[in-house]
Amino acid sequence: MENFQEVLVPTDFSSASWQAVLAGIKLAKTSKASMSILHVTSIDDDSYNEMIEEKLRNLSSNLSEIYNLEIGGILRKGILEKAISDYIQNDGADIVVVGLDEQKDTSVSRIPDIIKSMNIPVVVVPPATLNNGAPQML
Repeated sequence: MENFQEVLVPTDFSSASWQAVLAGIKLAKTSKASMSILHVTSIDDDSYNEMIEEKLRNLSSNLSEIYNLEIGGILRKGILEKAISDYIQNDGADIVVVGLDEQKDTSVSRIPDIIKSMNIPVVVVPPATLNNGAPQML
């Protein structure tokens, strides 16, 4: 397996995203890489964005402590594919892990666009892993 330096996991805080976070942690631990959890929003509301930033800070801090891994939480405004691409270009992620949720049509329909817009490997965590007893994302 290739060793990665930075694993990027986009999240919408769904169970599919949580599975991607868990897969990202496993990949980061195996590669001795750091990991970033990215949430992209189009909402222009300061109080909402502050709440999301706090949620990301708490999540990344708790996971860092539990898994002894460098994990950061990032909030970006804009379009998902562009935000991921910009993060890769500016911050150096070298693999993306996304969760696939067949119950949410938006998630399924966006995966091909995410993959097409990337110039690095993209791991898609299948929905079959969603019922393995892992806790829901905070």
